[in-house]
Amino acid sequence: MGSQDDFHQASNPAINRSAKEAGGVAGIRITLSSDLQIDLGMRHTHRQFEDQAFAEFSISYFDGRLTWKLGNGLSAQGTIERQIKEPTTTFGLADDVITYEVRLDKKFDPWTIYGRAFLDHVRPIGDNFDYFKFNWAGGAAYELRKDTEIYAEYSGKFVNEKVTIESYDRRHVGAEIRVKY
Repeated sequence: MGSQDDFHQASNPAINRSAKEAGGVAGIRITLSSDLQIDLGMRHTHRQFEDQAFAEFSISYFDGRLTWKLGNGLSAQGTIERQIKEPTTTFGLADDVITYEVRLDKKFDPWTIYGRAFLDHVRPIGDNFDYFKFNWAGGAAYELRKDTEIYAEYSGKFVNEKVTIESYDRRHVGAEIRVKY
């Protein structure tokens, strides 16, 4: 269970994104073997907006993740989840996003090579509009220490908006240091 406050940063906004959010997540992990586990959960989120035209939004959704260690350092993962995220459009209060993801990892100590693809079905809250973001990434990570790795990634995105049938795509190359704790 948790809560958070989101505040709009502009003065006198046309859309007031200030909000209070509360929600909870509960789940269970089913370990079928040391190589196969399933996470099943339920997420409920309620966001109370200060916007006069659209006051509140609630979602309840089942989340799931399947993790399968295929052997010899190779693992696969599939995930589905739904969340309220910050808006990606200028006219939405926030985004209602369902994500479907698949990921493959191959470990060659201290290297990990990975590929992932995911689809975000995005519906801006407060507007009758939805679109799909098809995302993909491939990269490599080098573990410096147990909690620190350097990684490089090549990723892309194709966005298909369903109302006006407009679309675009983007490519990105990045390198970073990631610290886990």
